Amino acid sequence: MAPLRTGLIALAAWGCDDAVSSWPEVPAGDDTGSVAEVAMSLEASEITYTLSHDWSGTEDVGSARVVTNDLGVRFGVVQAVLATTSLEMVPCEVSDPLLRHGSGDHDVSHLLPDTLVDLLGPDTTFRPVPSSEQPYCAVVEVLGPVGEEGVVVRFSGWFELPGDDTRTALLAQAPVPLSGIHLPAAGSGPGDAEMPAEVVITRHLATAFDGIDPAVESELDVAYSFGWNVVWGTTAAWHEPLL
Repeated sequence: MAPLRTGLIALAAWGCDDAVSSWPEVPAGDDTGSVAEVAMSLEASEITYTLSHDWSGTEDVGSARVVTNDLGVRFGVVQAVLATTSLEMVPCEVSDPLLRHGSGDHDVSHLLPDTLVDLLGPDTTFRPVPSSEQPYCAVVEVLGPVGEEGVVVRFSGWFELPGDDTRTALLAQAPVPLSGIHLPAAGSGPGDAEMPAEVVITRHLATAFDGIDPAVESELDVAYSFGWNVVWGTTAAWHEPLL
């Protein structure tokens, strides 16, 4: 596959009733407020979404994937799952992707996976979805509660504090939804409207525990911060499958 472009991200997180969002600034001189000038567009005959995870920069220790964060805390991850409940391409003409998504005015590329993805397992590729005739400039991802327990993020394992090799068991879970707007940056071209395309959303997990101190934070806070860091560290890439 030939990668067309890699991405940046803007995020929003919801509590039960409130939303806080941020959207990348539009370049100076653009009065439209649209995303058209922020990222190169993609045209394709259909879209296939793939969720991928990158553990480079971490260690394999026994049954755990070990991550050392910026505070010097070592986390051994034995299990880690993250929900993905919605994926949707954003036409370049849309000025506020999150507002449009929340209104229920969805693009034909809208997919509802409603699944928990194993971050230690293989990549997850979903069925192809249609593509509209409009060029796309972003992809919106929603991570909402899944299952009877309403899980958004859950991981289990252990941690070691700096200067102490004592391992403390850790089981953390959070039900707070997250949302990401993934903006592929300028690349080699706009794709081909008559060709299928793959949108690869990759979690870069080496920084997933940065800023987290399990000695002072509740398990809920640890899980929420982990989920936020994972989404913040996500990138997007658009690929044109080779025939």
